[in-house]
Amino acid sequence: WRSDMMIRDYNNLGAQASIGRYIWMLNDDYEVVTPEWDHLLKNKIEEFCTRNQDRCAYVMVDDSTHSEANWNIMGNSGCCCPVMTRETVEAMNGVMPHQINSWGADIALFRIFKALPKPRILDLVRDVKVLHHCRHNGTASVDEISRRIERISYGGRGGISHEETLEYVNRLLRITS
Repeated sequence: WRSDMMIRDYNNLGAQASIGRYIWMLNDDYEVVTPEWDHLLKNKIEEFCTRNQDRCAYVMVDDSTHSEANWNIMGNSGCCCPVMTRETVEAMNGVMPHQINSWGADIALFRIFKALPKPRILDLVRDVKVLHHCRHNGTASVDEISRRIERISYGGRGGISHEETLEYVNRLLRITS
């Protein structure tokens, strides 16, 4: 059995079952290329959380799809694979909106964080680089897996409503107030 609700049944379930302080949803098509990335992320996130005691954080990296080279996309869409703190994942009950099957959940998540009254986005785009080997940036060819994900994505919801966005914003506001 394979679920078509990828965000809910794979990404969010995995995040909920994890025990780490930081959650980074990377699939097998990502390659972290920054040396010492783990120490860098930990230090920058903890520094950010010193200023934001609630530990609510969305950490943007250069994912080579929504990349620094194309800030217009990144500035409007965020990061394909943001890092989040445990507190953020617990408040949201996952890493991305569960209503979205697959593609588009990352953009909906970014919009949720952009809607928060106090900034909770840590921009590490210039510090951490990830190669996302995918069809969207031309670094991988279309194969059966990407066709299946496309069918799942276009067969479901590509976004969430304004009311659903506000529901997630309110979940995060409960920990930031």
